[in-house]
Amino acid sequence: MTRTSNFLGSISDEKLLNQITVPGSHDAGVYEGETSGLLKGFAIAQDRDIGKQCRGGSRFFDVRIKDGRADHGGYKSASLEKILGDVVSFLKSENGRSEFVILRFSKSNRQNEIIDMVKGIGTQYLFDFETNIATTRLGAVRGQIIAAFAADAIVKKRHFRADKVKEQFGTYIDPENGIHSFKKRKGAIGAGDKGLFTCGVYSKSPSIEDVWTGQLERAEEHHNHDDDRHLSVLYWTLTQRKGYQSQARNIGKLTKGSVGTHQKSDDLMAALKQQAKLNMDNNRHELVLNPEEVHEAKGVRRGAGMPRPKLPNVIMYDFVNPATSVKIIRLNERWLQM
Repeated sequence: MTRTSNFLGSISDEKLLNQITVPGSHDAGVYEGETSGLLKGFAIAQDRDIGKQCRGGSRFFDVRIKDGRADHGGYKSASLEKILGDVVSFLKSENGRSEFVILRFSKSNRQNEIIDMVKGIGTQYLFDFETNIATTRLGAVRGQIIAAFAADAIVKKRHFRADKVKEQFGTYIDPENGIHSFKKRKGAIGAGDKGLFTCGVYSKSPSIEDVWTGQLERAEEHHNHDDDRHLSVLYWTLTQRKGYQSQARNIGKLTKGSVGTHQKSDDLMAALKQQAKLNMDNNRHELVLNPEEVHEAKGVRRGAGMPRPKLPNVIMYDFVNPATSVKIIRLNERWLQM
């Protein structure tokens, strides 16, 4: 039986982070019980605190902090102190020692204050090596937080000239004290580039058809990337859209509905498990689903010099729960990774 609280314990220390798949929490800090105000259903993306999300399998957290609290569309939720405390408590637990947690800070303000609080955790729980995160071995990050920061929000709001903001932000990045940069992949990543890089773009739609098509297209794009120095993030999220009817804008109803991402997760996992084989007669790819056919397809694929299809490294979703996380975690099964 798959346990979401310590599933990384069964994966080899030698695996690179870009070779495994983990669940991720979208708008992780905005959850039921910590968020108040009218129409809060438009903002709440989780129903468990960060500690319970960790135990529920999430290892990649989308964290947006405004004025010391998690923020989504102006709605304030859990404090940064609470978020960091929950993560440290998890990593200190017996189950947490084999795991890691990535905290990706974006769309935040007062970055220097956030960084000071993160540094206050102490290097015992912070991954403090200057390296490319995606090509780091799992054994090197067990029991630690990978804290990665983006300068995106400040630049977009034009508080300062973009070049000046990036220059200023760069002074905050301090890998030797556990503060790493986060950037979206734009073209191939150089061998000497450090920090956390990801590819993937959310579909920005309340339609499951749009999200399905868009995210599988992004997964295919990742398969064709010619470098491995980044993580692929699949955004399995239905996103509210301005002007949409109120019920459709409620994230919980979108996510948990009959055509929501929770209900459609089995279909997504089946699609991602498909392995390509080459039809030698017409030189095109075909897809196979079950392990027996995959075993045969591997021989054909290797003989033709075809690369193994790359699975997403993070599947980000709303309302993290053990049942959905288990489906994602099972993408690490050996027959899919060979």
